[in-house]
Amino acid sequence: MPFVLIMLVALLNHSAFKGNKVLISLFAIDLGASPATIGVLYAMYSVFPILLSVYAGTVSDRFGFRLPVILASTGVVASLLLPFLFPDLVMLFVCATLAGMCNIFYVVAIQHAVGSHGDALARTRNYSIFSICVGVTSLAGPVLTGFAIDGIGHRPTFLLLAALPAATVLMLLVRSVMVPRRIRPDRRSATRGIADLIGNVRLRRVLIATAFLETGGERAHRNAGAGQALERGAGIQRLDVPGRLGLRAVSARAGFCPVARGVVRPGAGHGLRRSAVDGPCLQPVAGGARG
Repeated sequence: MPFVLIMLVALLNHSAFKGNKVLISLFAIDLGASPATIGVLYAMYSVFPILLSVYAGTVSDRFGFRLPVILASTGVVASLLLPFLFPDLVMLFVCATLAGMCNIFYVVAIQHAVGSHGDALARTRNYSIFSICVGVTSLAGPVLTGFAIDGIGHRPTFLLLAALPAATVLMLLVRSVMVPRRIRPDRRSATRGIADLIGNVRLRRVLIATAFLETGGERAHRNAGAGQALERGAGIQRLDVPGRLGLRAVSARAGFCPVARGVVRPGAGHGLRRSAVDGPCLQPVAGGARG
C-alpha cells in the first residue's frame, strides 16, 4: 500500500507541475509578453534545481520521504496561489522560480522513495511503474489545463491546479502511517560529493545522455510558448495545445536520441541495455500517437 501512495502523490504533483508550465505560458501571452520573455520565464523553473539538486538529495537522506514532499508540495501550492491573487507578469516569474525550487526537493524525495521501496528485484518494476505514471501526468496535466482555461479562465485554473498538491499535503498528513519508512544511507557514502558522481565514467555517460534527452523534451515545451502566439492568429484554441506539444516533443527529442545512444553506447560494459536509452526516445512517440 505505501507504493500506491507514492504513485498517487506522483500523479497529483506531476500533473500540477506540468499543467503549471502550460498555464504560465498561455497567461503570459494574454498579458502581452513577448516570445523572448516567455523563454526567460520558462527558464526560471530550472534556476534553483541546478543549484539545489545535490542539497535536495542530502535533505532526502536526512528526513526521508514525508517531510520534504509535504514542504515541497506546500511551496508549489503557494506558487500557484500567487498568480491567482496577483495576476501580473512579475508574479509569473515568482511563480515559476518558486515552483522550480520546490519541485526539485519533491522529485528527489519521491525517486528516493521509489528506489528504497521493496527489494532489489522489485526496484526495476517500481521505476517502470513510476515512469509510466510520470508519462500519464505529461498528458493529463496539459489537457486538464487546456480545458480549464477555456472553461473557467486563467486565474481560476491556477486555483484548480493548486488543489492537486494541496491534496498531497492533506493525504500525507492524514495517512502518515502509510508513508514508506526511511532508509538510512550508508555512512561511507555520506562523505561523497558531486565530484564522485561525475568521476564515475559509467554514470557520467548516463548523465550526459539524460541531459541530451531532457534538452530535447524541454526545448519542445519552451518553443511552444512562442508558437502559441502565432497559432492564436490562425484560430487554434487552447484545447489543441497539448496535442501539438506532443508532436513537438516527438521531433525534438527524436533528434537528440542518436546523440544519446552514441554517448551511452548500450552494451559497452556499463550494465545498460539499449532499451534504457531507446525507452525515453520512444515515449513521446507513443504519447503523440495517443494524442
